[in-house]
Amino acid sequence: MGMGSITWACLLLAVHQAPPQENFLNARDFEIGIRINPQRRSNLRQLTLLVSHDRGATWEVGPQEPPTAKAFRYHAKEDGPYWFIVQEEDTNGQPNPRDPARVRPSQCLIVDTVKPKIEVTAEHLSNGDIRAHWNISEQNPDESSLRLEYHTNTMRPDQWTPLPSPTKLQDEKQFNPGNGVREVIVRVRMQDRASNPGQGEAKVVVAGAGASAGPTGGSEGSTFGVIPTVRSEQIATPGTLTSRQTPQPKADTSPQGLPAPTGGPQPMQPPPEELNPGGRTPATGAPPASGNPEQHATAPETPHGALPALKLVNKREVRLDFEVGKVGPSGLGGANVYVTLNEGATWTPLQGEFPLNSPAGADAHGSGPIHGSVTVQLPNEKMIYGFIVAVKSKAGLARPAPKSGEPPQVRVELDASAPKAQLFSPTPDPSQPNSLILSWSAADRNLANNPITIEWAERKEGPWNPIGDQLPNSSATGTLPAEATGSYVWQLPERMPSRVYLKLTVIDTAGNKAVAQADKPVLIDLSVPETRNIVVAPH
Repeated sequence: MGMGSITWACLLLAVHQAPPQENFLNARDFEIGIRINPQRRSNLRQLTLLVSHDRGATWEVGPQEPPTAKAFRYHAKEDGPYWFIVQEEDTNGQPNPRDPARVRPSQCLIVDTVKPKIEVTAEHLSNGDIRAHWNISEQNPDESSLRLEYHTNTMRPDQWTPLPSPTKLQDEKQFNPGNGVREVIVRVRMQDRASNPGQGEAKVVVAGAGASAGPTGGSEGSTFGVIPTVRSEQIATPGTLTSRQTPQPKADTSPQGLPAPTGGPQPMQPPPEELNPGGRTPATGAPPASGNPEQHATAPETPHGALPALKLVNKREVRLDFEVGKVGPSGLGGANVYVTLNEGATWTPLQGEFPLNSPAGADAHGSGPIHGSVTVQLPNEKMIYGFIVAVKSKAGLARPAPKSGEPPQVRVELDASAPKAQLFSPTPDPSQPNSLILSWSAADRNLANNPITIEWAERKEGPWNPIGDQLPNSSATGTLPAEATGSYVWQLPERMPSRVYLKLTVIDTAGNKAVAQADKPVLIDLSVPETRNIVVAPH
């Protein structure tokens, strides 16, 4: 490899430092910086880099540089350990140290440019589970970076569901991918200690898609320690635009059709329509006809307290942020996540330990509060999902599973559907001169309070100029098309072009947008010609 085409890794080397433990590097060409007291440079003639490829058993002479040099450049011919000593030569030609075997090395490296080799196999079992087996070959493995995850044909191409992180280089894991899955890809990833990434995948075609195994129970050995305390009021769903309350469903219902547990964030199937979560009509999922769903005066109650406000999101993948206020000496591990589809009447655990996303140093012994997050999936619209996050300590302790009637810590509803929008041709306003009536039709089950924006432009591609922003979906006049839901009287500014393009934008409370734009410019010239001085023309 030519030195001109590589990126040099810089390693600062102080003469006669105590040796650090061996560091790992994934490059054969690197640079070793030199730091010498400037007052000593006048007494030195030359610096020599002594190198040992067998951990100090033998030493050889490497690159030589003047005392004014800032670094040695070194090329390792092969992977393996490299120990370095900087040998000084004074102006009298005396080397220091004379015998490198009698001093401690200044720097110890292990060069590793080979990626981990990961072999993965998987099979579909008769009970609907997937059994994955992996075997990793790596001389310098970093087991803490080992990740096991899967992808199904029901997910986005870039969406992977994590399973509990394995700890062995050769092992197997059995899990259920859920209902309606035709294809499963199992992926194992790991970096070695030199940060070389390795990856292996196996694909399984599921026979008889739709069958899946149900949840299974189990017991764990007793452990003693501190149970992390999650402050539920801190749990939130970032990116939501509004929150609203919904009526409480019947307390004696229970969610059906939840997915088979998979050991990580996964989709959840809706319960039967008779559950009617959130008071929506079973057939359409529309809000109750009694009024605006955003105008409920009080939060519904459960036997153990009020429900939190409902968060509307427009993404199927939701991050739940929270704060842990009590951390024991073992630090934080993963998290157990529980879901309810009937406002806490019944709870279902999502099997497997969810990875805990937290900032660096979050597992410091006894420190807190600590902020973290987990990621869950919301595959179905017109449903209300309630979650409780139980963070685990590294000793394996977490709060107990929620009981029937316990309110969720957060309630989320997915609305990924854009509103329906239609813009009608403008008409002159008979009651006001030089004015147009702009009318439209806008519909959505979660329409915002003032969801309408109207703009005009001389060209189809813009730039766009505002006519009205954050307008209500209501009528300013009664002379509208029968299907119109709102209108706005546009007082035309002076010196307007005779034809313009019009654009209507509608937004719902989850942040979904719909745009209706005219393909052709519309005539807005309201000038009425005045005929004067009419005379009879001579023959």
